[in-house]
Amino acid sequence: MERNERPIQVVVGYALASDGRGIAYARIERGFIAETVRVPFALSRAFRAANKEEIAGYAALIAVARTVRRRGARCVRFVLSDERFARGVTTGSAIGEELALPYVRLRCELNAFSKCEIRTGSTDDLTHRARAETALNLAA
Repeated sequence: MERNERPIQVVVGYALASDGRGIAYARIERGFIAETVRVPFALSRAFRAANKEEIAGYAALIAVARTVRRRGARCVRFVLSDERFARGVTTGSAIGEELALPYVRLRCELNAFSKCEIRTGSTDDLTHRARAETALNLAA
């Protein structure tokens, strides 16, 4: 990694529908330029019966990390709204047995970046957008 390389900031909001499909919205901020991308994700059948909301966070962040990496990002700062989730992803603390595999998969994705930070912050606009879309898709 170059010394002058600044991380791009990726603000992530997501929602999960009852059928195991979800939508994540990521606002990718590179200096003064920001772009919002829609990233679909899904939970595997094995994880649908378990703690869906926590596992949805892992699935959403995995999908967003892949998307951002494909766009050439090497140094990234992810912003998440859930402090407990962000702390768990960063430290690996309080990871129960049902979250072990999603945690390992996510860490593999994050380790592909030359530098990766996880912070907490407001993602309300993106989260509301994702929730609205999952609600509309269920109604359709």
